[in-house]
Amino acid sequence: MGPLLFPLYSNDIPLGINSASRPMLYADDSSILNFGKIIHDLHIKSVTVLYSLGKWFMMNGLSLIKLR
Repeated sequence: MGPLLFPLYSNDIPLGINSASRPMLYADDSSILNFGKIIHDLHIKSVTVLYSLGKWFMMNGLSLIKLR
């Protein structure tokens, strides 16, 4: 897709995740930061964000792959 078109395509990623996470979108690279003091709460936030991202990928016709 390229670094020019990817931001236009992925602009709505922050709208689909919870407000406790902070998305970092730059060119064709994206990261999501989660903050927490208790590891269990951090785990719950991370699982919730990954579930939300999975739904975003499906709605936009994309797929996640598992790297070994």
